[in-house]
Amino acid sequence: MHEGFVQFLRTQQPDSSYLRLFHKVVIDVWQSKQNDAAALVCTFERQIEVLKERRRKLREAFVFQQTITKADYEEMRAPLDKELETSEANLSDAKAAEINLENVIAFAEELLLNVAGVWERCSLDQKQRLQQVLFPAGIEFSDGVYRTQQTSFLFNGLPGQIGGNGRFGSATGNRTRV
Repeated sequence: MHEGFVQFLRTQQPDSSYLRLFHKVVIDVWQSKQNDAAALVCTFERQIEVLKERRRKLREAFVFQQTITKADYEEMRAPLDKELETSEANLSDAKAAEINLENVIAFAEELLLNVAGVWERCSLDQKQRLQQVLFPAGIEFSDGVYRTQQTSFLFNGLPGQIGGNGRFGSATGNRTRV
């Protein structure tokens, strides 16, 4: 059964020529997301600078100018420190969202072109998660043949799956050669 399933996975793989299109789509999406992430990082960095300046001025008013009492200083400092901490955490999260595109593409290509090999290297837990991604409606084994009602978006409409003619259709009937 296991070897039959691995063979079934091999039939789900797209033609390697599909990766040119895949590469372009991933890069376009990544660039859009990176622009958004970079803008978000800049926003948080500016916000942190403003908060640090406010904290510096508050400290100066308390220590050097002695224009506020210790109680007032503590009352004003606590929410400012909390806001600064939140902004720094948000900045850290925004920076973590920046990804290494080459690693992501390499992983995706490996998965798409060698899903059977990836399957065989996975742990049981990873196999279960991969199977859920690849076959969201589950998979059947009947009369020695594996079948599925629905394949993952990863494989839907791929050239290897539709006869390899290199054509994709749109809802308007337009056809684009890949």
